[in-house]
Amino acid sequence: MKLLALDIGGVCLRLTPERVFQSMNLDPDNLPDGYEKAYHDYSIGKIGSWQFAKDLQAIVEQDMTIAQIHDAWMKFLDTEDLKTTRLLEALWDRGWHIVFFSDTQPWHIEGLRDILSYSKRIPDAIYSCDVGAEKPSDTMFTAFEERYGRPDLYLDDRLCNIEGGLRHGWHAVQFTETTADELLAKLTDSRS
Repeated sequence: MKLLALDIGGVCLRLTPERVFQSMNLDPDNLPDGYEKAYHDYSIGKIGSWQFAKDLQAIVEQDMTIAQIHDAWMKFLDTEDLKTTRLLEALWDRGWHIVFFSDTQPWHIEGLRDILSYSKRIPDAIYSCDVGAEKPSDTMFTAFEERYGRPDLYLDDRLCNIEGGLRHGWHAVQFTETTADELLAKLTDSRS
């Protein structure tokens, strides 16, 4: 059985951070002190959802309840990439085991499970908030290998993460708008 390490944001679904910034009245080019630290600490599981919301409450320049902070944060997640969905269906048809491999936080994990039509088909995952590090940290790649072994293919939209995979000897491919179509065409050609 072949193994795919699959990034989520920018690969499985589109991300729209600008909607978060707009909802919180933040200038993405001039984020307030504390925002980056709160984001990073939440992404690596150093703080939980409640503390993250409290930190954002203190950072934004408007009165927002915890529920409003949550709703604004969930606007980060947009829609499923249907090309990726078609690629995953083809891989499942060929017996691949697919594992999420993503820098993300608990709120977004809950949200992506609602957005992605196939989320229940991918119960296995390595998330930064569980590991305590973000890609391209060796900690993330080592955690994946220890639990699942070295993947046959790793897809991620961020070049620095692809470079991290290559350092670990992974077959890593940077995901672009054409990647899913190209991989699907190769799978179809290999069946001929």
